[in-house]
Amino acid sequence: MCSRNVTVIIVCTILLYWLITTSQKERFENITTPSTIPRTHIFTGKVVKTPEQRARGFMFRKKPLSQNEALLFDYPKEGQNRNISFWMKNTYIPLDLLFLNHHFRVVDLHSNMIPLSTESIFSNKEFRYAIEIKGGEIEKRDIKVNDKIQMTKFK
Repeated sequence: MCSRNVTVIIVCTILLYWLITTSQKERFENITTPSTIPRTHIFTGKVVKTPEQRARGFMFRKKPLSQNEALLFDYPKEGQNRNISFWMKNTYIPLDLLFLNHHFRVVDLHSNMIPLSTESIFSNKEFRYAIEIKGGEIEKRDIKVNDKIQMTKFK
């Protein structure tokens, strides 16, 4: 009888240990690491809505952008924008490009586009907005897909 009680206690202890360590492991694996938590990045600039404004973008500008300066391209027909492309023709400053959904979440990004390049840049995802920012800011701010972009207007 005594050995049976000892066996039950040992089995219960092993089972309890297994339950505790398994649940802790699952909890640990479900913790979102800081690098995967979506963040908000704030930029200041203007919105371009007309085809002419969108076609020009930052073309012909030679003065470097400030780290918060941006140009927001508004494409009201979200879901129909996969064929819209960007290029750096007549653009003398390096730019990063973010594609955003209607919630201003990053859905795709391209960093360090080459000045004066005629290579077409497309988004791999449907988007509502595109935003041009200073080249290197994606890496500097560690901007990732799903991060939120907040845009304030120039004063």
